[in-house]
Amino acid sequence: MKKNVTITLTGIVLIGAVIFYFVTFFAYIPSDKFSGFPVPKDAELEKETAKHL
Repeated sequence: MKKNVTITLTGIVLIGAVIFYFVTFFAYIPSDKFSGFPVPKDAELEKETAKHL
């Protein structure tokens, strides 16, 4: 009985980890401006300012 509970809990944890990985992996896209830094897919640019050096 204890072995079945352990296997079930291990399976639930593994499935949760896989779901968490895919949700976080596919929620971001690499940015061209910032050397591939991950940016959320739903992000919208509100204001862009130009910096003059």
